[in-house]
Amino acid sequence: MTGEVVINGHLWSVSWFQWLLVLCIAFPVVTVLLGELIHRLQRRDSHLDVTARAIRHTVAPALALALFARYVLRIESDTWTRVLDTLVWVCAINAALSLVNVVLFARAEQSTWRARVPRLFLDLTRFLLVVVGATLVLAAVWGRDIGGIMTALGVGTIVIGLALQETLGSIVSGVALLFERPFAEGDWIRVGDTVGRVIDMNWRSVRLRTADDDIATLPHLMIAKEMILNFTEPARLHVERIAIGFSYDDAPNLVKRTMLEIARATDGVLADPPPQVHTRSYDDFSIAYEVRVYIDDYDRLLDIRDAFTTRIWYAAKRAGLTIPFPIRTLHFFDGQTLRADKDASDLAQGLSATNVLLPSETSDLAATGVGATMLHFGAGEYVVRVGDDGGTLYLVVAGRARMMVGAHGDEQTVLTLGRGEFFGELALHQGESSPVSVVATEDVELVALSAEAVQQIMTTRPALAREVNDISEARTRTIQSVQRLGARG
Repeated sequence: MTGEVVINGHLWSVSWFQWLLVLCIAFPVVTVLLGELIHRLQRRDSHLDVTARAIRHTVAPALALALFARYVLRIESDTWTRVLDTLVWVCAINAALSLVNVVLFARAEQSTWRARVPRLFLDLTRFLLVVVGATLVLAAVWGRDIGGIMTALGVGTIVIGLALQETLGSIVSGVALLFERPFAEGDWIRVGDTVGRVIDMNWRSVRLRTADDDIATLPHLMIAKEMILNFTEPARLHVERIAIGFSYDDAPNLVKRTMLEIARATDGVLADPPPQVHTRSYDDFSIAYEVRVYIDDYDRLLDIRDAFTTRIWYAAKRAGLTIPFPIRTLHFFDGQTLRADKDASDLAQGLSATNVLLPSETSDLAATGVGATMLHFGAGEYVVRVGDDGGTLYLVVAGRARMMVGAHGDEQTVLTLGRGEFFGELALHQGESSPVSVVATEDVELVALSAEAVQQIMTTRPALAREVNDISEARTRTIQSVQRLGARG
């Protein structure tokens, strides 16, 4: 501070004191103003508070320190002056990058190009801008030759590029994929032979969780060379194709109706668009059909497919359809006679397993087969729904089922039916549509008796008719009680 004197007590006329006075007043004022600005921006939920905070915490202190060192302390060391100037430039570049990021990309609308810019590209751009800023600081503050620096960077880039061709190729492919956005985290995709849900995307690869709960890591470079199939976007709607073959003895239209009934009754299969069944080809041992079902939850694909294919067996059994398999069987009598004999045997065993009918009636019905049919239902299948036409009495041979009232999705259980019990008598007795639904809680075997068969039994056994009528009245009271409780709830 040589050459500076205090004349007549006028200290304010000394330059270093003027700078000290300005800094002591300006720095606290600027800090308070920036704090108030940050508070207001936070109340408005504006991302500009990030930039304001960077200016308050880094740029302002660095600038005040540089001015204090140069004009108050009068530090004449060229190295220290450049270090402080570099610090100011670095803080200013950081605040400027923060401002650009907030203005251009923060809270971008989904339909705009800003929202489609991937995070990876922003990181790369930020890195390049930092490199350019650092180069300019070296040239402006430290007086370095930019040409030499750029030459060194270029040579170094070439060497690094040759050494890391695979890694850099994967990064470039990743940037291209992220810009194109063929998929996002959470989507189900197929890449080559790999199917899985996207759980992570980074600079080098994409990780998928497969249906077997395994993690598949796919490099971007490999993904770029394969066809990508997205099962989730642009719409969650997905069509699943299921192939099945039936015997040449089964009428195609009957097969189609049966498959459509199964599809409509399977939980998870959409009603709109409706399921479709097509005759695909005539093969050596069967007629091949293709069932197309639509789903909107790919996560449940395996469960939905399992439920549908499981119910095919039960529905085919009930409809008298045959799912052939390629073996050669020799018979010494007509195949239809064989099937009829087997059905009669199953029916006889089923009727004898119930305790509703006496052995005499059981034998007669089993022998004649008049109005009696053996049916199989899988767990979760509806035997009867509310509103179905009556006219059939069902005897439970094996398994269990639930009797329920109410609309689908809001049903209440009335009672559980087991071996030897029956249902369907309400609609049969009143000659109306069914007031209840019955669903199999496990695999059940039933004997379905037509109205004529039931009438024949009731005529020969008046006591049984009275017993069935008593049970019907008791069940009606139970149903009404459950409905009243449901209405109050």
